[in-house]
Amino acid sequence: MRRGISYKFWLGCGAAVLTMVGAASAQETDIAGEVTAEQIGTSTDDGENASRELDKVIVTGSRLRSGLETPVPVTMRSAEQLQAASPGLLSEALLQLPVFKGSSRASNGTQSSARDNGATFLNLRGIGKERTLVLLDGRRFVSSSEGGVPDVNLFPEGLVKRVEIVTGGASAAYGSDAVSGVVNYILDTDYTGLKFEGEGGISGEDDSGLYKATLTGGQEFANGSGHILFSLEAFNQDGTNWDARDWNAGWALAANDSPPPSRVIAAPYNLQMSNGGAILSGPLAGTMFLPGGATAPYDPGTNRSSIYQVGGDGNRLPYDISAGVERKVAFARGEYNTGGVTLYAEGTVAEVVTGYDLQYPNYFGGTSYTIFNDNAFLSDAVKADMATAGIESFRLSRANQDWGFMISENTSQTWRVMGGFDWDLGGDWELGGYAMGAENNLVARTNGNAITRNAIAAADAVLDPVTGEIVCRSTLAGFDPGCVPMNLFGEGSPSQASIDYTTGAAVKDLTLEQQIVSLTLRGSPFTLPAGDVNIATGIEYRKETATQTGDPISARIDTDDGLRGGNQPIDERRAWRLPAVESSATAGDL
Repeated sequence: MRRGISYKFWLGCGAAVLTMVGAASAQETDIAGEVTAEQIGTSTDDGENASRELDKVIVTGSRLRSGLETPVPVTMRSAEQLQAASPGLLSEALLQLPVFKGSSRASNGTQSSARDNGATFLNLRGIGKERTLVLLDGRRFVSSSEGGVPDVNLFPEGLVKRVEIVTGGASAAYGSDAVSGVVNYILDTDYTGLKFEGEGGISGEDDSGLYKATLTGGQEFANGSGHILFSLEAFNQDGTNWDARDWNAGWALAANDSPPPSRVIAAPYNLQMSNGGAILSGPLAGTMFLPGGATAPYDPGTNRSSIYQVGGDGNRLPYDISAGVERKVAFARGEYNTGGVTLYAEGTVAEVVTGYDLQYPNYFGGTSYTIFNDNAFLSDAVKADMATAGIESFRLSRANQDWGFMISENTSQTWRVMGGFDWDLGGDWELGGYAMGAENNLVARTNGNAITRNAIAAADAVLDPVTGEIVCRSTLAGFDPGCVPMNLFGEGSPSQASIDYTTGAAVKDLTLEQQIVSLTLRGSPFTLPAGDVNIATGIEYRKETATQTGDPISARIDTDDGLRGGNQPIDERRAWRLPAVESSATAGDL
């Protein structure tokens, strides 16, 4: 399915923009002993009268060349500062800044984070990751999500010189995806030498192991006219299981037996289901099924609320604390200067793999199974109780723990190539341009996902009046060929064949492509008493395409034909218990 094709045409002209920068107004900001903007010029040191000539400077948030004053506030963090704040990942250090509250990170442990495939998506001021523009050396990077957001963990951390953050007012220069601001990673393209960085660790609980290794190199050639760079990174972080920490047993607000009317409890159970199935409403409420199909009173525990209880026969819905992440990134860059023209090219390839245990494919509340009095697996004792109560069916709430976890397994592969030039035209004028092509392919799988129609059909098991075998009732009516009836009564009762029939792998295959051609002219046409008048004009073509496909079950439309016991209106039913294809992205511009 083609989810959206975007054609972008941009033409900007800074017409006679007065920068009002003179010798008296130029300011120099020093971060960690480092000048915080790219400089082209010379410096002198005369002791106490040390001065530095700043001929040309580009600051994130403006396409003009000017002094260090900018029309918007710019926060800068050097690589040394970020490493000191968080030796593991530079992105983790950035996320310590309050302005990035609400950003996703590789270590998050939620279903949505697993589907983000261990990415770090920056979110300035909580406005939304889609409204935060992230750049690498002032240029866009291919997205790693359908929202059009790049994963900053794919940037070559070994070459990062600093990170510049513009927290507002950048949409005039960059467009609507910079409403909340811009984050620009600046690389040290002049790096020379060879360095290796490695680290590893494990938690005090002997789990959550982590290692990271980075090899970075740079070398001049052709008597300094050329320069090559490379960076190789391998990162691995083991996931942390849901039961690895006592504090992950959870907390909930539950009823209290005496004033005050409620209190916070530890290790709550969900009272809406049990592992082997429970009847929680109707005349038979308070009945649960034991292994083998026998029944027993359901223990409601204490301190009950509408959802939780302490102790008793309820069930927990566990989620892993954090996902496992394995990432490999390779980056290379080369440039050559000849006759005032600098030619450059760079490329990136990366692969990220994540794994995460989601939850059991449970059915409770509005999705509980409907069990009829002719169910072939139902005991005679329960059938007699139903006859006494005068009911033909009841709702069965079951955690399906014996099916095993639904498991998210995702693989993301990225490539990006770019070539460009910077041409010094003489005086204060410079012409620059580049062309870039990139692609990210994400394959997200949810293994062990329950198939809604199959589960309803398998639960309605009856005796074949001809053969006397247990079959699915809908099969007798000419529907659901191959349906395998399921025994839901008691933990361990479902056969493996019936579990295989009612579960499968939901797959989302998303390919994001990006092509950009850009040309920019900067310079100063004349000077006024207050300083140079700087202009910047350019033209850019950008095309971003998202192509998404899913598995056959995701594409099909289920109906209630031949079923009894359907538990959702058909216009609300989805084929999978958890959807494989997210619906947050809409067709159109990214």
